[in-house]
Amino acid sequence: MFFSLLVFHSFYLKGQTSGIPYADPVSSGLGGITSVLSSPWSAFNNPAGLTSIEETTATVAYKTIIGFAPFNTISGSASFPNQLGVAALSITKFGDDVFSNQVIGLSFAKKMGIMSLGLKINLAQYQIQDFGQNSVFMVDVGGIAELSPTVNFGIFINNLSQSSFIWDSNENIPTVIRMAFDYHPTDQLNLFLEGEKDIGLAPDLKFGIAYEFIDNIQLRSGVSSLTNRRSFGASLALEVFAIDYSYQSNIDIRGTHSFGITYSFK
Repeated sequence: MFFSLLVFHSFYLKGQTSGIPYADPVSSGLGGITSVLSSPWSAFNNPAGLTSIEETTATVAYKTIIGFAPFNTISGSASFPNQLGVAALSITKFGDDVFSNQVIGLSFAKKMGIMSLGLKINLAQYQIQDFGQNSVFMVDVGGIAELSPTVNFGIFINNLSQSSFIWDSNENIPTVIRMAFDYHPTDQLNLFLEGEKDIGLAPDLKFGIAYEFIDNIQLRSGVSSLTNRRSFGASLALEVFAIDYSYQSNIDIRGTHSFGITYSFK
């Protein structure tokens, strides 16, 4: 068990320092799909998805492997529609004394016809035991296009700026490209397919499905081919707030639970 924790810890930390965006409760329930989703959680992922927000909206989320505090993540965001588009502020904190990072993100998104475009600037602070502390700026860009009434296409480029660590100028934070399709033949059903490529890793193909089987209650499921992680989730949407939950399996260690609340100031 101890060896498994060490292996997973190393893998997880690589993810935290490789430009992989925070997986909110919705994307976690869909196998990690991020680039074609439109919701307040887009403040943590593809900023183009923020254009779906019509009222000032706040989110709070908690992600944990129950009984193993080093992998806890706390996050929050606030999104503000305005005459120019939608602006958002997001904050994420992860880790323990061995490794921790905090990310503050500023996003802006604008819809132009069938196209939504988004830009996000991140200030990420990393602290690694025996290496010290480091801060780095990263730039993300994304777009979502409505190809037809039933098909959306999204693209999300994480760390377009190709930022690197100050303590090792030869080690860039990888640039990760994601492209996805969302096929929604009805208002209740969404089918997702996303491809992801990190320069230092093999391509990852993700599949996800979301189905609203009762008014205001949606179930989700997804799988990642690279990590072989399987996930499921659910949400309850009421007039001004929504509750989201997801569970994601991990190799040789307990699964990850994510909880989130969204509140709209109508």
